Amino acid sequence: MERKPVTQGRNIATVGYDVASQTLEVEFSSGGIYSYASVPPDVHDKLIHAESQGGYFARFVRPCFECTHLNPKPKKEENNAAKDSTQEGQDSSAPSRPTPKKKKARV
Repeated sequence: MERKPVTQGRNIATVGYDVASQTLEVEFSSGGIYSYASVPPDVHDKLIHAESQGGYFARFVRPCFECTHLNPKPKKEENNAAKDSTQEGQDSSAPSRPTPKKKKARV
């Protein structure tokens, strides 16, 4: 879907809309791209022409329509590799350490 740059506001970078599927795509300045399903054409038009597009989006799009994150950040391989290596070295039959008890505050 082709998205067009948004000139107003700082949080929303581009917006695209497919009339046939009533799908709204929003790219944020942070780089995240979200797809919103079953968005009527008038909601898209009002978003594009809103004085505060971010405000309109926060009030009339985000809480009202189901969304899908199209480009979630992948989990860092380093963290996963470190977790895997520590888990490999653990004996699953060994008892786990007990959770330390919290001390009661003195009154």
